[in-house]
Amino acid sequence: MTRISDMDLARLWLRVWRPEPGIYAAPAATVKWDGTALICAPGQAELDPAAALLCPALASRLAQLQRRKAAAVQEPSIAALEACYGPATAALAAGGAVMSEGGFRTRLAECRGCDLWRETAREGRGLCDSVKSRCSHPLLWLVGKRCPESKWAA
Repeated sequence: MTRISDMDLARLWLRVWRPEPGIYAAPAATVKWDGTALICAPGQAELDPAAALLCPALASRLAQLQRRKAAAVQEPSIAALEACYGPATAALAAGGAVMSEGGFRTRLAECRGCDLWRETAREGRGLCDSVKSRCSHPLLWLVGKRCPESKWAA
């Protein structure tokens, strides 16, 4: 990883500066440059104002990535849900109606009895291998979700 300034980051974004492919870390972002495209992740600092003036599109993109990063809620592990269901689902309530703890435990028991369930997958958050599922990770705590194999009670 090569350290660069925010001004260098802005020049790279504008393709004014074309360094060798690699990973470059500026205070405002870390980018992977393959020689034609950039993959950007926000850093810890705000973009330098001079760099923001040079490249408003970069400033806008970093602001968008920061908002997305702040809005992301970490999905709890199955172990955390079993240990302390209420607090583990408190932050998830914004994503939909959270199921009662009893309903969650019933669903989890059904999943554990199914040969398609892999509880340790996705860092302990569980995974369903059903080919009927559009989403491989069932959100067991959300009221509106259904088992792709129709094993959960309605």
